[in-house]
Amino acid sequence: MLGNPGSNPLELFWDLVDSLDQKLDAKIDVVDEAIRAHNARMYPNESDGTGPSEGVKSFSVGPETNEAEFLAIVKENLSILEKTLSEEDIHLVFETVSEK
Repeated sequence: MLGNPGSNPLELFWDLVDSLDQKLDAKIDVVDEAIRAHNARMYPNESDGTGPSEGVKSFSVGPETNEAEFLAIVKENLSILEKTLSEEDIHLVFETVSEK
């Protein structure tokens, strides 16, 4: 590799990291779409600007969100949207999103 034009090992490493990051972002987008579909179905008034009924809070991921609830909502709405992610992918998205 030395003496030849092109990427060096460090650049190849960062290219791989960037590629994996883009794949994770795509999975997060699919999960976000599933959560939006859930909220639209469960809380239709939110989308028309009137907001949810008093005391009702639409689903969002936060520190108090447990993984079982997250998995149930995402899996149910992925099947409605006719999209698939493995359980491992959904777990990875949950860990990533809940850390933020």
